[in-house]
Amino acid sequence: MSQIDLMTTIAAIIDFSLPDDAAEDSFNLLQLWTGQSAKSPRHALVHNTTTGKFAIRSNDWTLIDVPSGNQNGNLARFNYADWQKTWL
Repeated sequence: MSQIDLMTTIAAIIDFSLPDDAAEDSFNLLQLWTGQSAKSPRHALVHNTTTGKFAIRSNDWTLIDVPSGNQNGNLARFNYADWQKTWL
């Protein structure tokens, strides 16, 4: 889930038809939010939080495309589910 999907999901909640050129990369997650579906229609998410530095997340995996792996010097690729267990 990402803020990218808020526009299309909120449009669905209020029954608003978005123009074809609006929120082109946004997915309607209303069924996921309401429990009508256990699976997101989104398979991957691209992050661009720093100029010229990108990451892609797909399922439990993340690839951060910067020389050090990220701004903190951590691993460039990691399994998010395994990493999350260390913080729970």
